[in-house]
Amino acid sequence: MVETIVGLYDDVVDAHSAVRDLVDRGFDRDRIVWMAYDPGGAYAQQVDVDLQDQEQSGGAALGSKVGAAIGGVAGLLAGFAGLTIAGLGPVVVAGPLAASLLGVGAGATLGGVVGFLSEQGIPDEEADLYAEALRRGGALVLVRAAEDRVQAAKEILQAHHPVDVEERALGWRTRGWEGLHTEAEAYTPEQIRAEKNFYTYEPRFLKHHKDRYATTGYPYPRYEPAYRYGYDLVTRRGYGEGTWEDVEPEARHQWEKEHEEAWEEVKDAIRHAWQELRKRQ
Repeated sequence: MVETIVGLYDDVVDAHSAVRDLVDRGFDRDRIVWMAYDPGGAYAQQVDVDLQDQEQSGGAALGSKVGAAIGGVAGLLAGFAGLTIAGLGPVVVAGPLAASLLGVGAGATLGGVVGFLSEQGIPDEEADLYAEALRRGGALVLVRAAEDRVQAAKEILQAHHPVDVEERALGWRTRGWEGLHTEAEAYTPEQIRAEKNFYTYEPRFLKHHKDRYATTGYPYPRYEPAYRYGYDLVTRRGYGEGTWEDVEPEARHQWEKEHEEAWEEVKDAIRHAWQELRKRQ
């Protein structure tokens, strides 16, 4: 019996590290798939440059951190492709999926990616979530493992800081996401950057939720829109100056126009996110 284990990562370098550990631990390269969003084709171009540099330098270290990750995957797995998928945008893919998607060229679709994930034994609903995570800038690692190696594969993927896709999806839904639409337009690079930048702060928001709200019995996704609103106050809404006392009246007014959640129940989350962003301006 063979099982597919999946790891989703916000950082492409973490995804690469997971692939390298799988290969180092003896997992079959032909049973590993790696896939990542590639804004503007930058990663695919970096692979070409870095692999040429490697050949010329006899395998010297790659230049950039991301370039090293992408080039490293290209060297580890059979098959590598950079292509644009309708509804998903530009991606880089390594492993068996690379050849299958490259074979359809410009006809590659988001529905085809979902179909591939389903064929690997991933339940349809989970396949939709992973596809949506890729649309939002994530990196995906799949490994097909024999029954006696499933636990080892899970431990390797878990060691590289994967995202809980179910928890992440709860956050999407609180912000209006109603499920994957395979005919939808791809996210823009600007939208992807904003999404991924928020996730760099999320560990701090999760810790604040644990310290401040855990006793309420409500999980983090209920408060995620509040943390995102506090983040947006600085990054998009122009409230990066002044004191909280200066900002709060207008911030509260806008929140109450846009959200049903009572201000008093979430204002600590909003203020915390605002303060975190202010500290790093």
